[in-house]
Amino acid sequence: MYVTSEILEVKSGPSGSSSTISELSQGDKVTMNSVSNDWASITFWTRNGFVPYRYLSTQQYGNANASPVASSQTYTQPKPVAKQENIVIICNSENAYAYHTNVCRGLARCTHGMSKVTVSDAVKLGYVPCQNCY
Repeated sequence: MYVTSEILEVKSGPSGSSSTISELSQGDKVTMNSVSNDWASITFWTRNGFVPYRYLSTQQYGNANASPVASSQTYTQPKPVAKQENIVIICNSENAYAYHTNVCRGLARCTHGMSKVTVSDAVKLGYVPCQNCY
């Protein structure tokens, strides 16, 4: 499944009032595990969360005419495009120090949520390139 919203908050539970654990961007690929009461349980990177089902599509980049798929589907992790688009992933922990191009073993340990930012923003925040990713 693909994210159709420009920015989509991933929630810890199937409710808008649940805490936000991460954000996804339009075109991000996720695995949809199940759908209940208009909320999809998803797996993204190495994490699980919930998003409103209406913001997922079988077609990339938010084609409004695409039909969501109600059954459980598994997709392969997309190839990292961060280097091409100058977008990197950071862990939201106050102890995090590196930015990443994909979910490597260092970023997989992040328990504080992840965000996608530009390389220049990551550097402004004090992050350095991950030794595993670069």
